[in-house]
Amino acid sequence: MVAPGTAAVRIALVGAGPRALSVLERICALCAEHGVRADVEVVDPGTPGTGLHRPQPDHLLLNTIAAQVTGFADPAMLGRPDAGPGGPTLFSWARERGLGRTGSGWSYGGRGRPVRPADYLPRRVLGEYLAWCWREIADRAGPGVRITHHRAEVTDVVRTGGGERLLLSDGRSVEADSVVLALGHGLPGDARPEPADRRIRVPYPLPDAVAPVPDGARVAVLGTGLAAMDVIAALTVGRGGRLTGGPDGRPRYLPSGREPRITWVSRSGLPYRSRPEFHPDRVAPPARHFTPAAVRALRTAAGDGRIDFERELLPLLRAELDDRLGPGSAHTGAGLLAERVPEEALTDAVQYAKWFLHSVQEDLEQALIGVEDSPLKAALEVLRDHRETIRLAVDAPGLTPESTRWFFTRFTGELNRLVTGPHAERTAEVLAIAEAGVLTPGPGPAPALVQRDLGWDVVSTGLAEEASVRVDWLVGAHLPALAGAELPAAEEGGRERDLLGRLLGRGRLRRLTAAGAPLGIEVDAALRVRDAAGLVSPTLSAFGPLTEGSTFYNHYVPSPGSPSRALREADLLAARLLRLDQTRAQAPEQDQEAAS
Repeated sequence: MVAPGTAAVRIALVGAGPRALSVLERICALCAEHGVRADVEVVDPGTPGTGLHRPQPDHLLLNTIAAQVTGFADPAMLGRPDAGPGGPTLFSWARERGLGRTGSGWSYGGRGRPVRPADYLPRRVLGEYLAWCWREIADRAGPGVRITHHRAEVTDVVRTGGGERLLLSDGRSVEADSVVLALGHGLPGDARPEPADRRIRVPYPLPDAVAPVPDGARVAVLGTGLAAMDVIAALTVGRGGRLTGGPDGRPRYLPSGREPRITWVSRSGLPYRSRPEFHPDRVAPPARHFTPAAVRALRTAAGDGRIDFERELLPLLRAELDDRLGPGSAHTGAGLLAERVPEEALTDAVQYAKWFLHSVQEDLEQALIGVEDSPLKAALEVLRDHRETIRLAVDAPGLTPESTRWFFTRFTGELNRLVTGPHAERTAEVLAIAEAGVLTPGPGPAPALVQRDLGWDVVSTGLAEEASVRVDWLVGAHLPALAGAELPAAEEGGRERDLLGRLLGRGRLRRLTAAGAPLGIEVDAALRVRDAAGLVSPTLSAFGPLTEGSTFYNHYVPSPGSPSRALREADLLAARLLRLDQTRAQAPEQDQEAAS
């Protein structure tokens, strides 16, 4: 019950995607639990909750099964019983509405094959679910919470006497005691103008981002991960191609004739590994070597508390992989964490393409066996099962400067390639597209990109016999490893990056760097941003991918029934914003607060 006469805390959320949804959910739950008041000002031009999951074609799929996605907290996620009222998972919500698969699409109302817990649903369905979650959380909010959505962009955030003023694109301003930057990946909401150099650097939103590529053109897709799968789907199925079941159960691709001819380029030369099949209720085996206790012991032994991940922790990860591989395996933990293209695949472009597709097929077979029955996939799941221990190592005081650079510029990319790749169904579809002659890997690892006339030459750098592929267009099918790594100046476009450029330019934010490598923006353990002088702000915080580098692995939607770092951080952040439980919410270090 809200105490009469209690003044409301004014909180502004910049952005209204999944990260802002988590913060809003925690604000509402804590206000109800503690009887406090909050005025929440939300600024985002889009539909609250959806973020990047706006309406889009059904061939653009999630990479997480429906039963493992939720917009609500539960006791297991927070590690305490008073988690709030909770709510349905994506699967439960979709089942209640009769979502079913009809041909290549999905529809509500009980038509087609009913949704299953392990389905990878279209992204637009997640967007519809998240928008419903936002409305449900707002409708449930008690009399102590007032939520106002401003359909505008934030152009600047300016300190006032005791708080912050948000300047909006429509000329209005919003006053708040505290502001949270919850910008997600900071990708453009609308497709950018057609690039004069025929190089599409940001592959979203789809399909609009690749609309400039003409039917039948030659295009190089730069990347082999999840963004690449989206781009390939948009350029094939999105242009009228059809996937059908073959007599052997494998998919077959029937070209429409409108597809570009795709050259599939890997910077490392290696394909992403497919996500394995596994039971939604699987419980990860406990670690024996790479444990929180081991991390704490290494930190205690270090003079400044900082760890060298590659030298001190990587051997423990290798040992965990070896335990799951078992005796007599053709693989080793060390080999899996340092994979290279074999020499015999680097003779020429033809041999490389054959090896690449064969490797994708072999790994797909292991993924279909499943994590319970494939020692290889069980071993690789170590990297997902124990990512909380990885986060513990990265959290302050963190890693040595050189180790931080290695971790974020090299190791995280390899980790993503090994365990956050496409699901098996998507991999099988891309192999069918290759078999139909629409897609060819190559030419070899890390080819040079040479602009010539109105196109590009993709030239091998690692093959014994040099090869060159002429293309009309390049599509960069990967995102920056860190949201802050490529923050441009304000004049370079993108509303989120305009705002960040201004705040960086005035010194209100500071880029996090490690041994000279730019990472995200710097925050302390309580998610308060640091300014150019290193002082923390009492009124400006950041949450989500923008802070990657100060912490690790913010790029996910919480899963029900298991500890969630993202939800716990949102809970602590909301408690601090509401001035509750200061002992629990306060950062462990005592920083001087910034005065401007």
